[in-house]
Amino acid sequence: MNSESWDKRYNPANGFLYGTLPNDFVAAQAHLLPPNSRILSIGEGEGRNAVHLAKMGHSVHCIDLSKVGLEKAVALAKENNVASSLITTQVVDLATVETLGTHTYDAVLSIWCHLPSSLEKRVVQLVAAALKPRSGLFILEHYTPKNVGRGTGGPQDADLCIDPVVLKSLVEENGLKVVFLGDVEREVSEGFHQGLSATVQLIAQQK
Repeated sequence: MNSESWDKRYNPANGFLYGTLPNDFVAAQAHLLPPNSRILSIGEGEGRNAVHLAKMGHSVHCIDLSKVGLEKAVALAKENNVASSLITTQVVDLATVETLGTHTYDAVLSIWCHLPSSLEKRVVQLVAAALKPRSGLFILEHYTPKNVGRGTGGPQDADLCIDPVVLKSLVEENGLKVVFLGDVEREVSEGFHQGLSATVQLIAQQK
């Protein structure tokens, strides 16, 4: 989908497509983040994860292909009395961006940010470069190819999903240590993502 398609999908008249509560995996793993962490969230969309982390005192830079989605993220932050300094936004096309930063972030989030396999490889390289050495965390949850056809949300093109074994190889090839890798069957209830779903959950750390 291009930026125009996402802008249309994120039209405020449609409400919050994924809800306003954080992703379950993000909420469960937030305790791993150092106080006052600097976080990058790729494909942040409407801001639910960023707002949750900002309310904990972290600063979150949100990037997404959709200007409309990011405008909703800013509005959601205001509704939750989050200081404007804690959430920043930038329209970014991951297919063309040259860098996400160098040794900049305590953590990078990728939640339901599904990309073609060829682009996923490049983005993981950029994520690894953006993490602080010896401490930065990559926190991810994506649908796996096993979820295709279930009708519970997520891509219906297997190339936009990622297999846990492939993901493990990819992050290790880019110098990250896998701390946790889960090939998960779980009930997802996040906006239009509903039902028993096949996902991969990852925590990886920069060496």
